[in-house]
Amino acid sequence: MASDTTPPPASLPDDAAASPKPGQFSVVVAVYNVARYLDDFIDSFEAQSYPIDDLDIVLVDDGSTDDSFERLQKWQTQHPQAIRVLTKENGGQASARNLGIHHARNDWLTFADPDDMLDPAYFSSISSYMADSAASDTELFAAHLVYWEEALGHERDGHPLRKRFNSGNRIADLDGFPNVIHLHASSAFFRREVIQRSGLTFDARIRPTFEDGHFVGKYMLQCKKPQIGLVAEARYLYRRRADNSSTMQTSHADPRKYTDVPKYGHLDLLRGGLETYGHVPYWLQNTVLYDIFWYLKVDAGLYTKTSTLDRETCDVFHRLLLEIRSFLTDEAIKTFDVMPVPADIRKSLLLLDQESHIPSNARIEKYDAEAQLALISYTYKGNLPAEEIFIRGRAVEPLHAKITDIVYYQKPLLHRRFLWISASGTVRINLNGQPVEFRGDWASRPNFSLHRKDYDNILVRKQRMVPKKFRVQHMRITTRLKESLRRSVTNVTAAFGKASLEDRALALALHVLPVGRKFEGAWAFMDRSARANDNAEHLYRYVAAERPEINSWFVLQRDSPDWNRLEAEGFRLVAYNTTAWRILMLRAKHLASSHIDDYVVNPLPRERYGPRLSKYTFLQHGVTNNDLATWFNAKDVDLFITATDPERDSIAGDHTRYKFTRKEVRLTGFPRHDRLLLRDRAIPLKEKSSLLVMPTWRKSVAGELIPGTNRRLINPEFRDSEFASQWSSLLNSPRLAEIAKSAGLDVVFMPHPDMEPYLNQFELPSHVRVKSYSDSNVQDEIAKSRLMVTDFSSIAFEIAYLYRPVVYFQFDADDFYGGTQSYRRGYFDFQRDGFGPVAETVDQALSGIESLASPDWSTDTPYLERMERTFPVRDGQNSQRVISSMLELNRPVSYRNATKTRRTFKHELPVDENRNVDARSEPATARTPAS
Repeated sequence: MASDTTPPPASLPDDAAASPKPGQFSVVVAVYNVARYLDDFIDSFEAQSYPIDDLDIVLVDDGSTDDSFERLQKWQTQHPQAIRVLTKENGGQASARNLGIHHARNDWLTFADPDDMLDPAYFSSISSYMADSAASDTELFAAHLVYWEEALGHERDGHPLRKRFNSGNRIADLDGFPNVIHLHASSAFFRREVIQRSGLTFDARIRPTFEDGHFVGKYMLQCKKPQIGLVAEARYLYRRRADNSSTMQTSHADPRKYTDVPKYGHLDLLRGGLETYGHVPYWLQNTVLYDIFWYLKVDAGLYTKTSTLDRETCDVFHRLLLEIRSFLTDEAIKTFDVMPVPADIRKSLLLLDQESHIPSNARIEKYDAEAQLALISYTYKGNLPAEEIFIRGRAVEPLHAKITDIVYYQKPLLHRRFLWISASGTVRINLNGQPVEFRGDWASRPNFSLHRKDYDNILVRKQRMVPKKFRVQHMRITTRLKESLRRSVTNVTAAFGKASLEDRALALALHVLPVGRKFEGAWAFMDRSARANDNAEHLYRYVAAERPEINSWFVLQRDSPDWNRLEAEGFRLVAYNTTAWRILMLRAKHLASSHIDDYVVNPLPRERYGPRLSKYTFLQHGVTNNDLATWFNAKDVDLFITATDPERDSIAGDHTRYKFTRKEVRLTGFPRHDRLLLRDRAIPLKEKSSLLVMPTWRKSVAGELIPGTNRRLINPEFRDSEFASQWSSLLNSPRLAEIAKSAGLDVVFMPHPDMEPYLNQFELPSHVRVKSYSDSNVQDEIAKSRLMVTDFSSIAFEIAYLYRPVVYFQFDADDFYGGTQSYRRGYFDFQRDGFGPVAETVDQALSGIESLASPDWSTDTPYLERMERTFPVRDGQNSQRVISSMLELNRPVSYRNATKTRRTFKHELPVDENRNVDARSEPATARTPAS
């Protein structure tokens, strides 16, 4: 067994064989630079109901560079008989624990971590249960691990393995209960005799995580019986650090997790089980599966540090994963229930060792009852199977088709095929000549039939999911009052509940004819709840002027800085989160927004109001140049607006991670770009003289989101962040002042709206003008600029739309794409596709600004050509195309049209890879940099 067996320092006595102390427990604590947590840790020991002087506490300082060692020595002076302090050169947690094992004296050994805490009854509860006769031959005891949420200051029983303790204290035989696994040495108690007899140590090669899981698994293989004593009353408080600095919280960015851990941890365990039992027992397979499933879940998550891993590391991980799979049985993977596992992850691992897989069933994902279409999907591996679709016995092509890649660690493990087909009749699909069964709302069957009446029933069924009191029911006010009074009398208790009274008032307002009909069939437009001036505002303005027959409304918070401006312009405003807004959401036919947050897409709680019945159009907040598939795929979108060919193809094209097809994704252009063109042409050339500095936000420095809102707390450490430091250095640079003065540029600093609360923390020179989205029109600022400096923001596409260059100041690319944002790198390569140079340092950014401040910046650069080919047209007709596409959502697709391939929609810009900018509606100077 490869391990670290660091001997004790020569200056310390070798007391491993000394007589045990009066107590039962030896506590080994590996300490490294945790001084700020030691007071809490020590206090939790001092508060124990179990006598602290009966403990054998071995504190091993692993070469700390803070004052951890001094604090340990101070504690030792208070309990010299119970506490020993060792020190060694830094070698990692495994080597420190191994040294502690060598010096431990008592029968039972545990490994508490110094940034955690123990419940006051921790050792007493363990000791009491060990004395139970039922636990006499048990050689491993596990405490109840509970999270201590440092940021919130309270406990949370949220660990995925917490259900093991639902039945209280008990002995679990792993042969009979293989899902009762344990992976933490810190909350476990081991017989020292078993460790000594087997020569077991922590393997220092297994870093940054799983060394505990490996140690526990190897220990269990040495026990007479594979059983665990679960002590629910013993609570171990595992600290989840507020700054996310713990090894567990940072481990997924460490390449060793994908090379060393599988090699020395997972595979060594599996081989050990095979050697001991002649097969790998299910409890040991579950131990490895638990960790492997977490690998895949983390990579599939919204905020993940795995996206910054290099390709070579990912390739090594996949090779090791395939070897691990050879030890795992199909049954173990299928029946694993230690924690919830998404079906795609389970299936990816199950089929990992197969080159191809053709499914025997397909899923009915959803129906578009208005268009009379059905979305079918099936999952396969390898090459796309030969596909035959029959409707009414006739072989047809799908109306729209899409292949989505199910990717883990940069490698597609499965593919999902999406098919939008006409379901006006009997549908049958063959894959490689074999019929598939359909699964969905109806029972599995080899074919299904839908006709117009069936689509009507689908709509009715969805509407019936809305509580009756909120449904469309036109009746006289007297009738409604009588019915409401009758219900109140029959349920007096409910009538006086706050929620019930609110709902009754809302139901009454809904069904009073003048009020209910006010929003009947309405189109609701919304940017953010607190701000406007995005695509929804500009689209609403077009509808109000050009399509007055549409019952259009604009949603905004009453205290928004944009409210008075829009009210003065004549917008029909509805205040967000009011009774009128709820009525609008319940009656709206369309909801269109530039944002896709849950409070927009699912405005009313489903359990209270039923499902959203309106069609949702995602207008986008900016051109999607990063991979946002994890976030977007979780949303129900009927129409997805895009502005460029590469953007549309990256979302709706084959072999991307997005689920959306060409049915949902339309290339129309952004409504706000229509107004941007007009504003640009209205501003004289001499007024286009600003250097606009517009960084985007950072989740890591913007403060925590306030629950139930879209606002954030102020981060008190913002001033010390790299974000603040780098942008301050650029804006305060004397060289920047010289460049701006020489080129006749005014420096304007206008960061992302989420950064506005921190504007007063930037100490900027007088020549830098600070502006915010609250008091300035962002389109005006862009139109008046000659050059922009940003980082990763899609705001760069706005100024490129006007043929002006950008400097990308990207000092923190690894962090930005490493879990602090919901982004992964997408199709857009800043070096290859960007509209200006990419800088990683302040000096590089200044050099980029200096080169682009020159009037002849486009002479020897590719940037102007990139700007020209990025956008299909600049014709001012984007809003018209969007509204036409929205109207199309409610029209049925005839059987004839639905059973032949259609590549474009009537109101969508055509696909043409060689298309150049249509400048027929632009002034002659529109395509020159000087304009």
